[in-house]
Amino acid sequence: MSNKTDKELALELTKAYLEHLSIRATSNRADGSHASVESTKNAYKHFYSVISSVEKRDN
Repeated sequence: MSNKTDKELALELTKAYLEHLSIRATSNRADGSHASVESTKNAYKHFYSVISSVEKRDN
């Protein structure tokens, strides 16, 4: 089991998600990323919520 906190895991997932969006934007030849500050915060909150709920369910 990981020694990382829920927040650290959510941050890693958010980073991977933003990298995914960046690659998609590049492959679609769009200007810049599709992620705004607000959508980034929402993605982090979502990942944190999911991770927290799984951990609570497993305990």
